[in-house]
Amino acid sequence: MTNTIKIDTTNTPEKFCSMVEEIVPQLVEILKELGKLEQDYFVQGKRLNKNGRVIEFKNGVREEITKHEDLKAKFKVLYKQLLDPYCTEEMLSQRRDCIHGTHYPSGFNCLHTGCTIVFTMKSANKAMVELVPPDSSIPYDMSDSNVRYIVDNFTNKPPYFYSYFEKYRFTMKRIGDSWKINLVHNARLHSTSWRRDYYF
Repeated sequence: MTNTIKIDTTNTPEKFCSMVEEIVPQLVEILKELGKLEQDYFVQGKRLNKNGRVIEFKNGVREEITKHEDLKAKFKVLYKQLLDPYCTEEMLSQRRDCIHGTHYPSGFNCLHTGCTIVFTMKSANKAMVELVPPDSSIPYDMSDSNVRYIVDNFTNKPPYFYSYFEKYRFTMKRIGDSWKINLVHNARLHSTSWRRDYYF
């Protein structure tokens, strides 16, 4: 993990505090990868709107997408490939869909720009990990070509800023020797009312 992430174990008994290192780093890496996919999907959707097609070359193979349905289907597969191995069967059975990438930057980008992870564990087989982004405006990284593409249509003059508006709570469950995501909730940044996320 990076020094941009602050860990809060205030609500965790000392005997479980060491579990942070077993549970949190893996979840952080998954969410960073998900954030990359979300941002890629958003940018490709914008390119599809503007140019009528998205062209990619991967391993010497040219792929052209001209329909939003095809782009969405492609990324649903990528999201599932990433997430499914780290989710419990119970969670997967209740999933309504696997939809991500509805805004830019991804809410999980805060793992790079700074956030607080609230780790709560009070029993041996269950833990809760809350991802709380900062309540501040953050400048876009204008060195990123995708960012320059996104902000190109903005009417204001640079520098451009964005704010995170959601926080997430992951309920982790021990399955054998590993930890898996069993529930996901999200909420507005200042809300105390969490809602179940069936699309994770």
